[in-house]
Amino acid sequence: MASSTLSLQPGDPPLEIEALCMRCFQSGNTRLMILRIPHFREVIVSSFECPNEDCLEKNTEIQFGGKFAEKGVHIEVKVVDQRDLDRQVAKSEYCTISIPELELEIPPESQKGALSTIEGILSRTAEGLGQEQPVRKLMDPELAEKIDNFIAKLEQFSTGTEKFTIVLDDPSGNSHIQNFLAPVLDPQMTTRNYFRSVEQCEMLGILPDGACVSAAADAIMSLPDKQHPDTKRTEAEQHAVDEGELKEVYEIETPCVACRHPGLVKTVSVEIPHFGETVIMCFTCEACGYRSTEVKPGGGIPPKGTRIAFRYANEKDLSRSVLKSHHATLVIPELDFEVPEATLGSMFTTVEGLLQQIHEQLKGLNFASFTIGDSSPGDDKERWSTFLQGLDEMRQGLRPFTLLIDDPLSASYIQNPFAPEEDPCLKIELYDRTAEQDEDLGITALKKMDERLMDDSCLAPELAAARSVDMPADPPPATSTSDSMSSGPASSAGPGLQGSLGCNSSKNEVIHQEACTRTDTDVHRMAV
Repeated sequence: MASSTLSLQPGDPPLEIEALCMRCFQSGNTRLMILRIPHFREVIVSSFECPNEDCLEKNTEIQFGGKFAEKGVHIEVKVVDQRDLDRQVAKSEYCTISIPELELEIPPESQKGALSTIEGILSRTAEGLGQEQPVRKLMDPELAEKIDNFIAKLEQFSTGTEKFTIVLDDPSGNSHIQNFLAPVLDPQMTTRNYFRSVEQCEMLGILPDGACVSAAADAIMSLPDKQHPDTKRTEAEQHAVDEGELKEVYEIETPCVACRHPGLVKTVSVEIPHFGETVIMCFTCEACGYRSTEVKPGGGIPPKGTRIAFRYANEKDLSRSVLKSHHATLVIPELDFEVPEATLGSMFTTVEGLLQQIHEQLKGLNFASFTIGDSSPGDDKERWSTFLQGLDEMRQGLRPFTLLIDDPLSASYIQNPFAPEEDPCLKIELYDRTAEQDEDLGITALKKMDERLMDDSCLAPELAAARSVDMPADPPPATSTSDSMSSGPASSAGPGLQGSLGCNSSKNEVIHQEACTRTDTDVHRMAV
């Protein structure tokens, strides 16, 4: 029997195929279409309709094409009025929806991927719960009554009179809720990206991180000797390193995140004048061409955070070097725009390159599809176009602007061409971190760990001295076989244990002296 392959590309007219209706088991029609949402990704829209007049079953489903996002996404939105119920929601087949106020959780397998609204999700849930109610009322009246009460709550929440929170958690990263204020941050919406767990990777059918490393190691070991990368420096390169002409570059074998082909991460330490040490890591895959660059601060944890304010004056300012760390927050007041921490990642570029990176990242974010699409309101389109135009004018130096960088770890930097003199366009301010910032950065945990180690080292000499006092100095000699069997082990352990405690006591005194003389900066560096 010959097999046929269906070919469907974005922009093609809907493809109609015959399918079985799962309600009346008669033949129906399914329409498939691939839709490319601008600045989002490709989606596969399928629509089924049963022509049987006694059935008239309809079903619409959406599946995301392309690839998974690099990280999972967790979105929380506070619904306060009827307008919030109209927010568009793109839900993938791996997304879990929950409403804490109702103690409601919709697992991924119960509802497939869909493009709807918050009100539509509530209505669809209520409709699904009410399908089997006639049977439940006969089989279990008590359960049916509870479900009726819950459906009434859902209908009340759908009117917009109740305030509640809707939470989307999608390990594939392909779900989104519309932001009415885009590209400005919405105070009612919280978005957080996270690394997937091993269980979530298995659910998506992708290799978890540990398996990726193991698979890459096996691939490297299976290569012939002549194909192994030679990381040994030549005599000329070694001479250049010894003479200080270039920094030593470390190379670490690691798999490519795109194609899993073995590659090398190159790491080098750079000393930035009037700033400090910085570590630059670069990866390039020779197989697929994937490239990534990451910048990390060197040294210990500074005692204070840094706020940097830069005011653009002329075209030369666009070529200033900029180092933005992973934990820094970036604000452009003229556009009322804020880039929260962990959004753009760490980068070492110029002012012009930073603005270009922001422009490209915003065009690739999910909310762009809701603001420039054909179904978006005219005000959203105009606001989005005005924002992108203003950002592009700043990148070209046609419009004055201000960059505000807030880094709690003082790991960000904007070049001062007048150094060591003051720069009239640059203002740097140091501030004390809050307790919440120390908690989020893990500094509080490091301090508690060090305090616990110092307490243990300080108490160890006193404990050893107390134990040595309690032990008998001269154990009685054994006079008979029975006496030696009863008292020998205990008495023989006395001198040995005492001598051991004496050695530990002198050691602990040294540890105690060293621990009590360490400063907070040394503690942070040791912990890091």
